[in-house]
Amino acid sequence: MWFRNELADTLEAQGKRAEAIQELRLVIPVMERVRGPAKEEVIRRRHDLAYMLKEEGKKAEAEKEYRAAFAALQRVLGSKHGDTLDEWKNLAEALDRIGNHAGAETEYRAALAVQKGIPSSVRSNSYQLWSNLFCLQVGLAECLEVQGKLKEALSMARQVDEEGLKLPRGGYAGNEMVQKLRARIEEALKKQQADGK
Repeated sequence: MWFRNELADTLEAQGKRAEAIQELRLVIPVMERVRGPAKEEVIRRRHDLAYMLKEEGKKAEAEKEYRAAFAALQRVLGSKHGDTLDEWKNLAEALDRIGNHAGAETEYRAALAVQKGIPSSVRSNSYQLWSNLFCLQVGLAECLEVQGKLKEALSMARQVDEEGLKLPRGGYAGNEMVQKLRARIEEALKKQQADGK
C-alpha cells in the first residue's frame, strides 16, 4: 500500500497523471479497508484523486470524488472546520467547471451560510477561513455571472470589493482580480440593459 501511494505521487510529479490516477484508484480502497474511510490521509488521497481527475477533464468522476472527500471531512471535522470548507469550495468549483452551475450555486451558498455562521472573532484569526470566504464569494459571483444573474453577481462582487476582505496577515486578497470581475459584470449588465433584456 505504501509503495503504491508513493508511486502515485512520483507518477504525478513526472507528468504521468493517467498512471497516477490508476494507482490512486487501487490504493484508496485498500487504505479505506486498512485505516478506515474517515482517516485524514485517506481523505487527502481522495482529494488528490479528485483534483487529478478534474485536471484530466474527467469532471463527473472528479465531482464524485470531491463529494466523497467533502462528506468524509464533514463527518470527521464538522462543517465549520477550515479543511471542510476548503473541500466544499473545491466541490462547488468542480460543479461550476463541468457546467452544473445551478448545483455549484447551491454549494457556494450553503458553504457561505456555514462560513458566515462562524464568529468573526474566530474568522479574523484564521487566514484559511478568511481566504476561503473570499474564494467562496468570488466563486459565487462568477457562477451567477455565467448564469446571467448579473444583478446578483454584481451585488456579490461589490460586497467583496467594498469589504476589501483584509486578510489577517495584511494586504488585500485578490483586490485587483475582484475589481476586474466587478467591471466585467457591470459592463455585461449595461449591455444587457441596452439590449432590453
